[in-house]
Amino acid sequence: MPTLWTGRLSAAARRVFGHDDPAGERVCVFGGHTLAWLVRAIFLYRHDSKTFREAKISTQEGGEWFTRFLPFDRFLHFLVVTSFLLLVITGMPLKFYYTGWAKVLFGIIGGPETARAFHRLGAIVTFIYFGLHVTSIIDNCWQGRGQIRDPETRKFSFKRLWKVLFGPDSMVPTCRTGRISSPITSGSSAKAKT
Repeated sequence: MPTLWTGRLSAAARRVFGHDDPAGERVCVFGGHTLAWLVRAIFLYRHDSKTFREAKISTQEGGEWFTRFLPFDRFLHFLVVTSFLLLVITGMPLKFYYTGWAKVLFGIIGGPETARAFHRLGAIVTFIYFGLHVTSIIDNCWQGRGQIRDPETRKFSFKRLWKVLFGPDSMVPTCRTGRISSPITSGSSAKAKT
């Protein structure tokens, strides 16, 4: 089945991009593959939606819920994804303007000038989320500044700073980062560990 799809997509790519554009053929093949999976997912959802809904309800009836990301972090992630996609969709045809697929994308986007404008917009969004992220890091450091002082003397402690920078709650990768810890089986053992 995959070879049949690949063969048909390659033939379609040759008709659209010509024989001398293997990059455009790859874009069409892999893009078509992704589109085929999307069609499959939509088909399965629509034809077996009862099972899908039952599985969703059973996961929501669990005992404990944990918030992995705050709304601000979700908003930053949305900005990262949208700016990345915008930069890729506009930057690749600007870089490879001489290829057939880039000319097709320019036709969809509205020409190279429009692509440049959208590309600059994506760059502005990138600087915005970078600034927001740095601001949130500075804010978190300011709010947690008491952790680097010795509680008895209230003096600055390099040892406590080291624990803050490279401790278990740090964003800096450490030797323990790749290890998988044993799962906690009950809430009582979780309370005992803390």
